Amino acid sequence: MLVLEPTLSPTTMLEHFELANRYHHLNLLNANLIRMEGSFKRKVGEMVALERFDELPDEVQQQILDRLYSGWALNDQRLANVPTTNIERTITLNSGGAKPNEYENDPNLLTFQGMKSVDAFGSVEEMNITDA
Repeated sequence: MLVLEPTLSPTTMLEHFELANRYHHLNLLNANLIRMEGSFKRKVGEMVALERFDELPDEVQQQILDRLYSGWALNDQRLANVPTTNIERTITLNSGGAKPNEYENDPNLLTFQGMKSVDAFGSVEEMNITDA
């Protein structure tokens, strides 16, 4: 239940990290690290500045500082914040869903997924089938 409790202040977040470390709750630790990358990212600097932050083990401090300074907590580059501009929300029998990709029909950009098996392996009549 503590994992679901929102952290409204840097002190509360620090207490969650302390409890996760003291009782070896990996779920609480991971939930706080993820929360730090999202809704809490603006207050991480305040949490790091607290005196009690230095009392956390080096491993936990490293995980927090790594997310803070590597950019995870600085930029909105997570999938949750990506706008869904390629999806039409209203789906009917004739329209809706994902929009067609404009590059699908360009032969210069085809991948193996876009190739036809006849082009790659030849027709069924030309294949040599042997009994193993």
